[in-house]
Amino acid sequence: MVSTSLMVDASSHPRAQLHRCVERSAYDGNTKRATKIWDIYKTILGEKYLVSAVVLICHWRNRIVHPGSSAKLLSNQKRLLQESEQEIAEKYKGVSVDCLLCHFEEARPTLKDVSVLIAMTINLAKETDKCLSSDLTKEDFDAWMEYFDLNSAIRKVEAETKPEKRAASIRRVFKSRARVLLDGYEQFYGELCPAS
Repeated sequence: MVSTSLMVDASSHPRAQLHRCVERSAYDGNTKRATKIWDIYKTILGEKYLVSAVVLICHWRNRIVHPGSSAKLLSNQKRLLQESEQEIAEKYKGVSVDCLLCHFEEARPTLKDVSVLIAMTINLAKETDKCLSSDLTKEDFDAWMEYFDLNSAIRKVEAETKPEKRAASIRRVFKSRARVLLDGYEQFYGELCPAS
């Protein structure tokens, strides 16, 4: 089992405040999921419209599942989306933030709204992975390798694969299990090159 300190060693990690956000004791049973999402991802990535979008999809889900819910974005979360209107329209097929927020208020999501929010959620996950893996120490990296059981998978590939196909096979292991760790593997253990 991997401890929380793998992601955030409070003594050396540049985002040490994240440690306080993810401790179970920081929240009680009444803390809303949207609050946790906002706190944690804002700490990792800063105030970005992607974080607001994921909070929006969380609130929208709550309004659908719990008809009496009055969940809504905080003013700064809404502002982030509105201030990023042009970038969002460019990246997400011309979607209008005003229409998205209007549909949210009226509880009538369109297929485009849902598709865009899913895409934003995926992009938030990618940015989070990139951010958290960008400054891993070798010790942190090795712990993640162990957590995802990549060392045994790589040993198996090395034992069963012809040398000329080994690098491609190891890349497939990372792409299927922990894509974000491939760069770290090459950083700490040398670039994967096909055998000559």
